[in-house]
Amino acid sequence: MALGIIDQSTGITLLKLRCDVMESYDILTHKIKKALENIDKNYIKISQRIYGQEYLNPLYFQEKQFAYEFYHQYRKFYHENSIKDLALQAEVNKRYKNNPDCQRIPDFILHIFDSSDNDIAVIGFQRALVNGHSNAPGIKRDLDNLVEFKRTSKLRHKKGFEVVIGTADEINSQKEEIDSMDRGEELLVMWFDTGAWKVEVDEILWDKSIQGLRTR
Repeated sequence: MALGIIDQSTGITLLKLRCDVMESYDILTHKIKKALENIDKNYIKISQRIYGQEYLNPLYFQEKQFAYEFYHQYRKFYHENSIKDLALQAEVNKRYKNNPDCQRIPDFILHIFDSSDNDIAVIGFQRALVNGHSNAPGIKRDLDNLVEFKRTSKLRHKKGFEVVIGTADEINSQKEEIDSMDRGEELLVMWFDTGAWKVEVDEILWDKSIQGLRTR
């Protein structure tokens, strides 16, 4: 099945894509989801031993290790025609391009090199809980950043993804804690359940001027 990322303002196909397995997502969302679920737990788990304790803590993860291994898994797809022209890069500071409006540095961007109109997607990573406490402020901050990358002139990324990592209970607590929203930019939240090692995808509306989240 042939697909494409289309600039809505011009109707021009920015990137032709092809995929045999679509699930219910577009090709880019499918590839990101698959790369996350392909992460090898053995490469990202943190030591469960705490100095001075005789017992082991529960299995523990941090977002940086997830992000690094996601990068590795996503790059394995580069041999496929569907995304071979779409570069995944980490923590790119766009101010080097004389863009003073861009004050944020995302975890990852997906773009086509040397094409100012082809900033395709931006991706953020957060944990649902940090040190046993809700990370709703960190998640909201990331969502604000994704909105900025979609709205800022000279950037205008087509898609924004937020990966939230946690157990099923931790993820459900975040879904309850972040209030509902009726308007804003379309973003995709990818809830990574570390128990099931599966990703659930919600499309949300988000606006920096309103605090909330609406799944649909």
